[in-house]
Amino acid sequence: MDRMEGIPLSQCWETTSLGAKSRIVKQVAAYAAAVFKRQFRGIGSLYLSEPNNLDTTLRLGEMVLMALF
Repeated sequence: MDRMEGIPLSQCWETTSLGAKSRIVKQVAAYAAAVFKRQFRGIGSLYLSEPNNLDTTLRLGEMVLMALF
């Protein structure tokens, strides 16, 4: 990540217009939704056995030791 020019949002939030605040919040919410839609499949992760099915059974990642559970 690179540092971007500008000022922190916390320093200008109070003087930001309601329309700009609304656009900012919607954009951050869209980024968060996109991240949560991704299915993480890494070492030790939990994920659905059948992601496109109604089955909500969780499956452990390949490197998890069952002795820990």
